[in-house]
Amino acid sequence: MKTSFLYPILNDTQRWLTYSYYQIKQILSSLPGSN
Repeated sequence: MKTSFLYPILNDTQRWLTYSYYQIKQILSSLPGSN
C-alpha cells in the first residue's frame, strides 16, 4: 500500500531530475570556454 503510493512521487522526481539534468547540461555547454 505504501509503495504503490510512493511510486508516482518517485516517477515524478526522476522525471524532474532528468529534465533538470539536461537543462543544466545545455546551459553549461552553451557557456564560453567549455568543451
